[in-house]
Formats: sequence, C-alpha cells, structure tokens
Amino acid sequence: MLINSKSYLLLRSYIQESLDYAYLTCHAVPALNAYIKAVEKGSAQKIPNPDHFGQPGDHSRLKQIKESYKDSLGRFMLISTFSHFEAYVQDVVSEIFDFHGGLASLHSLAKRRSRVETRSDRLAKFPEIKPLSESRKSGKQEKYRKSINQLESKGFAFPSQMASAYGFQKLAEAISKSGFRASRICEIVFDGLGMPHDVEIEDNISRIRGVRNDIAHGRRREYHLSKSIDDMKLMRKYALLIDQHIIDYFLLIED
Repeated sequence: MLINSKSYLLLRSYIQESLDYAYLTCHAVPALNAYIKAVEKGSAQKIPNPDHFGQPGDHSRLKQIKESYKDSLGRFMLISTFSHFEAYVQDVVSEIFDFHGGLASLHSLAKRRSRVETRSDRLAKFPEIKPLSESRKSGKQEKYRKSINQLESKGFAFPSQMASAYGFQKLAEAISKSGFRASRICEIVFDGLGMPHDVEIEDNISRIRGVRNDIAHGRRREYHLSKSIDDMKLMRKYALLIDQHIIDYFLLIED
C-alpha cells in the first residue's frame, strides 16, 4: 500500500535540507563570533579562511552581518519553502494523472463512469429515479432518502458526479504553467481534490503566501528564523494531510 506520493517525499527532502542548513548556520555563527573574540583578545592569530571568499572579512563587517542573520535566514527559508510547497501542489496533481495513465486516460475513464444511457434503459435499470425526478416536496423527504439509498447501493451516478470528466480538465488547467497561481492552492485542494475544508489550513496558507509576497517584493525586511521554522513545519504538516487525502481517494487503481 502506498504511504506517500513521490511529490511529498521530494518536498519533505527539500524542507529537511533547509532545516539542516539553518541548523549548520546556527552553529557556525556563534563559533565565528567566539573566534573573533579570541583573535581580538590575542588568544588566536586569525579566524579561519571562509569557503569561496578568499581571506577572512573585516571583523566590524562580520559583526554587522551577524546581527541580522536570523532575519535574513528566516526570509530566505520562507521564500524557498513556500516555492517548494507550491511545486508540490502542482506535482502531486500531475502524479494523480500519471498514476491513471495520463490526463487523457483519466478523462476518458471519468466519462465512462458517468456515461449517459437512454432514458428507457436508465429507468429500467434504476426505477428508483422516478420519485426523485420532480420538484422537491417537504413532506416526501423520507421517500426521497429511501430512493437515494437504493440508488447508491446500485452504483448510480448522481448529478454531482456527472461533471467529473470536466472537473479533471479544469484541475489540469489550474496546475498548468499559465493557469497556476499560489492564490489558487486552497481552491485546488478543497474544491478540485475534494479534501474537507479546513479554515485553519486556508488561513495559514493565505497568511504565509502574504508574507512570502511581502518579502519577495521588498516590503518586509524582518522575519525571524524561529517564525520561518514554525511556518515550514506547518507547510510540511499540511502537505502530509493533502497527501494522505490523495493516497486514500485518488491513487487507487480503477481500470
């Protein structure tokens, strides 16, 4: 049985790489600070040479940079992680299509599942349709429910299921290069994939997207590393919830 999609495993590895980088940096900066103090006290000759930048930098410049490194690192990590989260949403929908042999194959299967029969054949196969084919009457709810239950047991395709082929087309358009927008992530997840709506998820994704936009457009210079790590963990958590829904309802062999 599938545990995770390939798309989620890739996202998880990217997030772990970012956390590993933050972990390394949070060790390196205090160590550098201690080395600078040792040099200034005369107990060390000089700080080690940096990778890729030749000679050690001026102490005053390094001290200036380290004062804001947590905000800088927080901003860079949030931008990077949200970009990977966006890519996950696109990639996992594509993975659904690929699992079923491609969009064309899935579209064809959806049309077959919701195939239209002649009126006479349909009524002969599903006579329980008759009491439901009328304007709703308040006193007949029990009778309606009985017919609906009987139809469900026979695998009847209800009106809400008849547009599934069109829905897959729209889902493909929503994740396309020209059609995808970060603002559509919740629309894709809740409306396109049918995941139960969650206000917390929607609010936090919208908030993180807003922070990402503010950082990317230079409207926000401060975003502490601790906040960024908290948001990374949220994105990983939400991606896993989305993934579990997709594993349960979409990555199933049906043809």
